[in-house]
Order: sequence, then C-alpha cells, then structure tokens
Amino acid sequence: MSKKNIKNLGKITKGYFNVPIEGNDEANEVWKILFERNIDDLKLSAHSLFNKGIRELSIAKHSVPSAKELNKKINLKVGWKITSTDDEYSNADEWFKHLSQKSFLVTKVIRSKENLDYTPFPEAFHDIFGHIPFMHSKRYMRLIHKFGKKFQELKVKKQKQEFINFWWYTIEFGLIKEKGKIKVLGAGLMSSFGERRNAFSSNVIIKHFNVNEMKRTSISDHEFHKKLFVADSLDQIEDVVDKWK
Repeated sequence: MSKKNIKNLGKITKGYFNVPIEGNDEANEVWKILFERNIDDLKLSAHSLFNKGIRELSIAKHSVPSAKELNKKINLKVGWKITSTDDEYSNADEWFKHLSQKSFLVTKVIRSKENLDYTPFPEAFHDIFGHIPFMHSKRYMRLIHKFGKKFQELKVKKQKQEFINFWWYTIEFGLIKEKGKIKVLGAGLMSSFGERRNAFSSNVIIKHFNVNEMKRTSISDHEFHKKLFVADSLDQIEDVVDKWK
C-alpha cells in the first residue's frame, strides 16, 4: 500500500526504520534471527505449499537470499521474475500491474535490529520469507496472476478497494483449511510470529470465508487483526477472482 493510504503514517512509523540489504551484515543478522524465530512453528502451522517451497527454493537461515538467485529458480519453475525495488511502499496500481506481468516486487531493505518484533513498513523479510516460498507452485502462481489481471479490469475506486481487501484477507492475512485443519496461508502471518500467535488466540474472531464481509472489512496494516477469514481451498479463492465484478 502507498503511504497516502495509511492514516497517521508519520506517527505510526516514528522510531521505526528499515536498513539496506546489500553489503550490510546487520541485514543478515536480522534475517537469521527472524528465520529461526518463525520456521519451526510454521512446520506445523503453515500450508504445505509454504514448507515445500522453503525446501525447493533452498531458502535458508544464514543470510538474506539473493534476489538474483531466487529469480533464476522461480523463473525456471513457474516462469515468473523477481523485480527488486527501492520503493518501500508500492501503491496498489503498481503492485497488481506487476503481478499481471508475472513480476513480483521485492524491496531492497529489511527491518532493523531495533524493530525485530514489529515494523509498519513493508520489507524484505515479509516479501521473501512470507511470499516467495509459495512461488515454486504453478497452481498458486496461477491464482496470483489472476489477481493481477483482474485488478487491471477494475476502474471504480470502490471496486478496487474491495478487491484489495479481498487480497489482504486471503493472500496477505488469510487462513485456509488443509486436511481438516486450519493452516496459515497469508504472507503477513508467515512473516510475523506476533501476528500468527494473535491469529490463533482469543483476541481474534475467525470467520468462515465470506466475500461480502471481506470486501467491507477495512485493512489493519498497523495493528494486530481482530478478525480473520478461513478459506476452504485455493480453488475457492480462485473461483471468486474468476467471477469478480
């Protein structure tokens, strides 16, 4: 989301900052700490596509994965490319345009050691650890591509916002059933131990997949969520995108 879409951004981000990845030892330290903090829990709580992607794409704890190396692997597996960007915030039009072109944006910065538990800024741990493990799967990337293409068809501001909300409560902060159990699907939950712990606590109302309610539920991008939704399958999400008007 762009800066203009977040209320009181200056107040929210006071004291928080990201650091560049390239040539920065701190970035690798942060990556290792966050990787170790999240990976064991996700072996049990994440959708199986995530854990398979960690293995297949050789995403490891010792350092921030190279965008160049990830690009080679992902292009070979699914025909997509990783596009590095200096922008910490990409607005929705730019974000979905890239997805429609089979390009996934990854920012060149990561949260600082002072901000390990929380940052209001998009950053590389979320982009790489949260999203990219799914990008070995042609099935998953077909869905993401459809999200990108569908957004290009929307012209009315209200329609766009409702579609962004749907993306948020599926791909960013969605839950999903797998073999009868509720698993983590959304990248924001993958990359935040605190958000994930909150999601399975009494603080959150977990609701069955309801597209109209998801459209109306505003995005919580600077505080823990109070309501999340569970999809029955990726097919269910894709069917909604296919029929979106």
